[in-house]
Amino acid sequence: MKNNPYAAAASSIGYDYQIRLALLKSFKINEESEVHIEALDDIELNTKDGKQLLSLKHKQINDTLTDLSVDFWKSVNIWIDRIKTITTPINFLLCTTAEVSDSSFLKIITDGSKRTIRLEDITQIEKILDTSTNKTIIPIREKFKALEDSKKIELFNRITIIDKSIRINDIPNDIMDNYFRTVNQQYRNNVYETLEGWWFSKVIEKMTGSLKDPLIVRDISAKLQQISEQYFVDNLPITFDELTQDQVDITSYLDNDFLFVQKMKHISIRDTQLQRSIFDFFRAYNQRVEWLKSNLVTSEEISKFEKKLIDEWERFKDDQYFDDEEITQPELLKIGRAIFSWAQNTNIFIRPKVTEQYVTRGSFHILADKEDDLIYWLPKLP
Repeated sequence: MKNNPYAAAASSIGYDYQIRLALLKSFKINEESEVHIEALDDIELNTKDGKQLLSLKHKQINDTLTDLSVDFWKSVNIWIDRIKTITTPINFLLCTTAEVSDSSFLKIITDGSKRTIRLEDITQIEKILDTSTNKTIIPIREKFKALEDSKKIELFNRITIIDKSIRINDIPNDIMDNYFRTVNQQYRNNVYETLEGWWFSKVIEKMTGSLKDPLIVRDISAKLQQISEQYFVDNLPITFDELTQDQVDITSYLDNDFLFVQKMKHISIRDTQLQRSIFDFFRAYNQRVEWLKSNLVTSEEISKFEKKLIDEWERFKDDQYFDDEEITQPELLKIGRAIFSWAQNTNIFIRPKVTEQYVTRGSFHILADKEDDLIYWLPKLP
């Protein structure tokens, strides 16, 4: 049997669909609700009104759901186990991108046409099941028929099929159109991408056990507010604050002998200071690239910021020595280190709320890397 080249892709879409749809559903429920992925079902929502178990099926376009669709009965198989032990209000939802066939009995439990299930409906369902020869369905049929009639009725009254569910590619726009109305339209894509990246990370942490606390909807709301505030006129998103130094190839900067690295070597700073400065350069440089690429800043704003840095640097430098002084080499080094230390500990903002210090520190090094000597550390005497 040949390997299916699309199997891995389908599996990946399935997992991504779970996480994206869970994010979308979170906007529709109370903020105190808990969201679980791959717990009692694909998605589990614990709300003040009870528990919802969502079984998800992301199917090919134009797929239909019929009486004996394996997708439906595999979900029923899980729900049979759940209903045997329930002690709290619980509902079972099959969210499928397929459409329920008009001729299927499943129409009576489909959102929009759902009605109360009675014993005669169960009798009809069992007759349909008896016609199946599918090896997957047969054991589920026997498991279902072993339930008491009252449990069968209860089970189907708790099931709702949500057919023609939103497809994975349409979820971002749905969230942005309906829940991002307070976010500047120009930046909604940026905000969504950041929020989804954070959400995927949290779900993975939870599923791998590194996050012990449950995923709470109010945390999503708080994160959305935090991200959207970064796109106000007095702020910018900071995306390299959680990067660690061991994730940057420091040696490549040393081996290629960048100009800003040479200037630090002129004042013989410690290796650890040199490494941290390279790290700041890397973060500040790449942060600028992201801002510019997303049209969050202009080259004119960057230039204005750099002029401010140069002006403050010149003011501090000029306070440290006079060109007509006779200064020994050890004194020059001491002055150079003082200027360098000032640059590492001052914070000059490109915008009022952009207070992350690597932006300032790294920007000094970006300027020091330019050949026209806009910034240097070792004093230059006539």
